[in-house]
Parts: sequence; structure tokens; C-alpha cells
Amino acid sequence: YWSADGQLALKFLDENFDDTVLFYGKQRSKRDILKEKISIIKRWPARAYIEQADSLKITCNQVEKKCSVSVIMDWEVSSEPRNKRAAGVSEFTFFLDFSKFQGRSGF
Repeated sequence: YWSADGQLALKFLDENFDDTVLFYGKQRSKRDILKEKISIIKRWPARAYIEQADSLKITCNQVEKKCSVSVIMDWEVSSEPRNKRAAGVSEFTFFLDFSKFQGRSGF
């Protein structure tokens, strides 16, 4: 989603993040995270993230209805107006709580 058009990326975050999220080890409001992401989109309008082969790991606890998903991504961002580029490798971990989806399926 993050490689997508900026508005689509923000829409995804807004629809899928809880009001409060553990973000880089700190509890943050979704509103604050969206503000930060808007700033990143403006700074780096072109973003490409590619999953490294065999790096995706999913672990679930069926009793607690929680999963963790981790992946290693190669990324590259650029800004033509600023004539800047950056690239690197990052590991992302997402924690999903499906207990909040009682009576319906999660994503």
C-alpha cells in the first residue's frame, strides 16, 4: 500500500489502523501517524517497497485471535523537485488483533 498513490496510502492507513497504535515502540494516535505520513508523502512523492524473497513470516495465536506479520523490504524513495533519492532495507512488523472482528472476517 505504501508504494501506492499518496491518497490511497493514507486511506488504507485511516481505514485499517486503530485509534491508538504501537508505532516504532511508542503508543501513538492514528491522527498523529497520519500527519507524519502526509509529511513523508510530500517529501518523498515516489516510493517503492519490494518484499525480499522468503522474508515474510506470519505467526498466529488462534486462542487470542492475534497474529504478527513481519517482512523485510528493499525500499527506494525519490523527489524529482528536490533532486533527491534515498534507498535502504527495513524490517516491518505488524500486529493484528482479530478479536475485534467478532462475527465478521478480518482482512
